[in-house]
Amino acid sequence: MLQLASDPGIQDDINNGRVPIISWNCADDATLDKNGKPLDLYEIQHGLANTDLQNIRLQLLQLKAQNGDSYPVILRYFWEFNINAAGGQNANTNNNGGCFGTDEDYTDAFKGAWIQIWNELSNFPSPNRPDVSFDWNPNVNDNSADDAQWPDFKPYYPGPSYVDWIGADGYNKEDSNGNPVQFTGIFNAFYSNITQQVGYYGNGLQKPMMIGETGTCQQYTTPHNDQVSFLQDVIADMPTNYPDFVAIDYFDAKGRYNPPGGCYWTFNSSGLQEFATMGQQPYFQPTVSL
Repeated sequence: MLQLASDPGIQDDINNGRVPIISWNCADDATLDKNGKPLDLYEIQHGLANTDLQNIRLQLLQLKAQNGDSYPVILRYFWEFNINAAGGQNANTNNNGGCFGTDEDYTDAFKGAWIQIWNELSNFPSPNRPDVSFDWNPNVNDNSADDAQWPDFKPYYPGPSYVDWIGADGYNKEDSNGNPVQFTGIFNAFYSNITQQVGYYGNGLQKPMMIGETGTCQQYTTPHNDQVSFLQDVIADMPTNYPDFVAIDYFDAKGRYNPPGGCYWTFNSSGLQEFATMGQQPYFQPTVSL
């Protein structure tokens, strides 16, 4: 269960003028179903999580800016949902928590659950509406060996009325030939898919985009693959080639991926310094008014 008002990380963000991004696990609620399991998408869609959602809304309202207004937060619900929708061996991975089954089409249930959450958190007049934005955040389906198999993310889009940000998760891994997938190779297809298929999303994109997660291994040392070179590619490519990406999060954490023996996404000292350099570029300066 999310405990927002007492979370020290969120309070640190508020103290330093940052906008927290809350990545919310699909089954991250206190209510269990009749079988003692976390609620699935169908149950969330039909209101079984409403008590939890109302509690979360009240917690969000306790987060105050200096002027007394509700403090802005971004909610990244069920990130990388398309990975979990693959079914089979992927059905219980990542942030799934039992929300997806094995091989069924859960597109309507996902959209229904998303809209139900939006209604319980956002469908209130001020001052009873928290300042929460919703980040719809699939995996990019990049060209690395393990990310090319996920289902198409577009059918899971709940509609522009319920989405404030469009996010994308993609990592500098390796393709099936063992070659690094550079920044452009990771995000270009997703970016083109979103920005060119404007008819699917209604009257143009009209949504800011963010890179919800990205990173490169400490172990990578080849050109355009080590942390410093990878971030330099971001600095060079994002403002020019991907201008709708206006925010980026680096996954500074451990993980068990390629290369053999596991992959450490955590920053080394050079990577952290380059990330700080990137943050000082005018393009990456925050423009959010608090």
